[in-house]
Amino acid sequence: MPSQNKPGVSYDPTANPSLYRPEIHPTAVIHPSAQLPSGMAIGPLCVIGEHVKFTGPCRLHERVSVHGRTEIGPGNEFFQGAVIGTIPQDLKYCGELTELKIGTSNIFREYVTVHLGTVGGGGVTSIGDHNLLMAYAHIAHDCHIQNHIVLANNVGLSGHVTIEDWVVVGGMTGVIQFGRIGRHAHVGGQLRITKDVAPYCRVAGEDRVHIIGANSIGLERRGFSKEAIETLKAAIRTLVSPKHTTASALEELAQTASCDEVRILIEFVRASRIGIHK
Repeated sequence: MPSQNKPGVSYDPTANPSLYRPEIHPTAVIHPSAQLPSGMAIGPLCVIGEHVKFTGPCRLHERVSVHGRTEIGPGNEFFQGAVIGTIPQDLKYCGELTELKIGTSNIFREYVTVHLGTVGGGGVTSIGDHNLLMAYAHIAHDCHIQNHIVLANNVGLSGHVTIEDWVVVGGMTGVIQFGRIGRHAHVGGQLRITKDVAPYCRVAGEDRVHIIGANSIGLERRGFSKEAIETLKAAIRTLVSPKHTTASALEELAQTASCDEVRILIEFVRASRIGIHK
């Protein structure tokens, strides 16, 4: 089972009062209907819109903008220039009431952008807990980002992308609409992700993105046993073997699956609507 180490240090107003002094700068523009709890730290020139709701104290550095029907849990930290909860870059969007929901203890570095959902995509964009979104990362409408995820600088997620727990995505990588990245996967930098990425795998490639093996180092760091890692390695070798089609590889794995991780891998690949990078 994975450990609970976090990808970054989230905002905690009780941890170091001299560093995290709760205060609202007089140049911040806050709509009177916005819901702010005690303990908020809001820097110069921040803008908080009418329907924004913070359910616990967070820290906003200077020039952070939060808009839309956005609900944000405690312990989040937003660095300079982050723009959160603005309308989707979807030409079908016509002002419908949609939402953005953000969990706890996430770090949004400089100029991160996150958009509201669309009706066609379920109406909600969501971000879970303990994620690190590095500078200039973009999360488009109807994306669902789970927990303990690292998106490096300039990662771009098109609409309707789902990223499962403990994923790392390298810098300047783009993910196609409706793409999925499975849990504990590691995605290299400067890639074009045009298919799903299977869980527990590492993908890379200059001309063609493909699985290069299990995410062994990540799994080891998160407390997976050597036996589980070796079992996953063997399952992934079967999945990518030129001797198998995807269907025949899944059939063989289903007959021999000996751990939950392999069963999760099988279910993810079977559920793929756009295929996987293999």
